[in-house]
Amino acid sequence: MNQHSISQASTLLMALAVSLVVASSAEAELLVCSGGSQSILRYDDRTGDFLGVFASRDTLDAPVSIRLGPDGTVYCANATGDVLQFDAETGAFLGTFAEFELPQGLAFGPDGNLYVGSYDNHGVTRFDVGTGRLIDKFVADSSPLNMVFGPDNSLYVADAASQSVLRFDGSTGEPIDVFASGDELWFPSALTFGPDGDLYVADGYFNKVLQYDGTTGAFLGVF
Repeated sequence: MNQHSISQASTLLMALAVSLVVASSAEAELLVCSGGSQSILRYDDRTGDFLGVFASRDTLDAPVSIRLGPDGTVYCANATGDVLQFDAETGAFLGTFAEFELPQGLAFGPDGNLYVGSYDNHGVTRFDVGTGRLIDKFVADSSPLNMVFGPDNSLYVADAASQSVLRFDGSTGEPIDVFASGDELWFPSALTFGPDGDLYVADGYFNKVLQYDGTTGAFLGVF
């Protein structure tokens, strides 16, 4: 693999989390966090062909979310209590970035820091990427399963408790509004903004990907 950029294009169903890894050349891979095999698996993003195991180790027992960091390494939320780092080229284990209570969602903010969401910890915590130092609890009183920074630099959180997508100020962490909700959304478990600017949300209860207007939050249908 060459230099990568990660964009989440995932349906988080059962114990599976998927992130699309797009290389700068013709080489591109889909990295799949597989809780069942306790590993990160590699697939061709165009053909779906299985390419092998990207990373696997004894303590990688519950991988649920992955992101490529600004430092060029892969970060993996291991739901049993830590955020791990892997070499993006080889998949070699580089170390534990941070120990954290049941991390689930990961996102890198416009400031370059790592944001870690935890349903059990009821919020989003911000870490300094360079040092691993805990900066602050950026968002409190939420139950995030996953999150993403939007084109407007706001933080969008798939909130399990409220069965909705919540929007927070990307600079202060202050709540803005309930961006998306409704009878069609029961268990928002993963989300991403598409190239069309719309928000796509994976519902882990109905096993569907739902499409919302990226500006208004209006429900557009099942993708």
